[in-house]
Amino acid sequence: MLMKREIQSDTIGGIFVADTSTEDYWKAEQWVTSYIPQWRYEDTDKPFENAGGSPEEVKKAAEALAQAKKPFLVMGEWASWELCDDALKEFIEYWSLAFNTRRIGRAVVSEKHPNHLRGFPAHEEIDLMISVGNKVGFFDEFAVWWPPAIQFADSELRCYNYIKSKATLVGSLKGSLKAIVEYAKAHNLGPSSEAKENLKRCQELHLKLREQRKNKAYQFGPEHPRYKDTPHLHFGYCSQIVREVCEEYDGKPRIMIDGYSMSDFVMPYCIHTRPASCITANDQAGVGHGVGLAMGAAIAQREKGEEEIPVLALLGDSGMLNGGFDIEVAVRERLPIVYWISNNAGWMPGMKYPWYGPNWDTMGAHDVTGTVFQGLVQMGQERPLLKFEKLAEVIGAVGMVCEWERDHKAQLSEAMKIAYEQKIPVLMNCIMDSHLVNKAVCSPVYTLMYAHIPFDELPPRGKAVRRHWFGAFFSGIAEEPVVTYPSAWEPYAEDEIGYESRMDYFDTTPGYEAAWLDEWRKAGVAKPPIKEFPPVEQ
Repeated sequence: MLMKREIQSDTIGGIFVADTSTEDYWKAEQWVTSYIPQWRYEDTDKPFENAGGSPEEVKKAAEALAQAKKPFLVMGEWASWELCDDALKEFIEYWSLAFNTRRIGRAVVSEKHPNHLRGFPAHEEIDLMISVGNKVGFFDEFAVWWPPAIQFADSELRCYNYIKSKATLVGSLKGSLKAIVEYAKAHNLGPSSEAKENLKRCQELHLKLREQRKNKAYQFGPEHPRYKDTPHLHFGYCSQIVREVCEEYDGKPRIMIDGYSMSDFVMPYCIHTRPASCITANDQAGVGHGVGLAMGAAIAQREKGEEEIPVLALLGDSGMLNGGFDIEVAVRERLPIVYWISNNAGWMPGMKYPWYGPNWDTMGAHDVTGTVFQGLVQMGQERPLLKFEKLAEVIGAVGMVCEWERDHKAQLSEAMKIAYEQKIPVLMNCIMDSHLVNKAVCSPVYTLMYAHIPFDELPPRGKAVRRHWFGAFFSGIAEEPVVTYPSAWEPYAEDEIGYESRMDYFDTTPGYEAAWLDEWRKAGVAKPPIKEFPPVEQ
């Protein structure tokens, strides 16, 4: 929960200012909250029975909305399950509300609606939060920064007592939304002039943030020196390309969010236009879940008689190793799915740069890159670049290798076209820049996870991150030089790595073969060694 506002700004697009030196910022109740006394004000001790249809709750909600100057609405997964699209659209337009969408709740109302904001306004600029069908948990900071709210929940279990609530409507979401609008019309209540002005500001912010994201992505595009002459891809640039290609289908492709690294970059870029378009396991994620989820979505489209627009599954090479062989089912069922595989040759191998060292040095001598241990050349936590396009050939799918940014948009467009026209899955083996990782790798949680590594053994960026988060707690760290907190988008400069990495596959001449093969050859090994074990006696 220490991540708070500043580390989220890159993802949700808000404009945050937080002074971490103030006592208020660090008060425990601001970031570890389980219950707020009097969270329903004078009604805290009253039961929830029939609260959704309660005239008193409807009245309180309508009056709070009419008095609000800077209201903001967030819709979540249960709004999707209940098919609240029409009721929410009427509610949003009647009250002149800017809105955001979360998880499976994305595109319950189309994200091309003029009131949609992909992100949040500055937290301090919201005076009433309207939560409709949201699971408000870890990824929402347990609502610690929320102003007073109106909660719409389908059951008491999903009405949260750590949110200060002016009204709590428990029951049918659609029924509650409609009841409030009907009450407001009957009593001549409507949005304040300030609320209408707030909507205009949010609309302007949405356009500004969209342009900022696009410009940021293209900074790391095919003209960037690191990607112009080297065959690997930047997650952020690819996120913008996903957005542009999905626009060719009017934002209708359903997208599975699986790959951990890609999920950190792509979420604010996607614009969805129909319900059940953003499908993810949320905080119950299992690596590789996107393989099966994509098939389920494709089958559901077919059974509903919808146009079979390709499903786009974004997953990593580790997810493919967990669930990839099940894609054979998608081949037999002729499902139009594009499996976009972010292949960075390992389980977040980029974490070596801030924490373990370019050669995995702090993991122990037997794991250091290039070490021969029990007859095997070690690679730390990395692995060879696997050729997933060969798997496609074996199972009867279509395979592609994607390693040049200058070709990526055309390749993704072609993959979607093949899946759409031929009703067949396409596996895009996308070779990623292994410098890049999910920004959470440099978050307080990960910083604590790597606390066992001595400070003087950390690479430069790891030292900067540990000092940033915990310099105030340990005098020795605080005495270290101040270094700017790194951006997860920025590849490493030479002085940040500290010393040469022995197996950076992207430092080779252009092509799909990887530098680790050369390293084995230099060591006198003709091919990656396979340890031979004696036969088992029967």
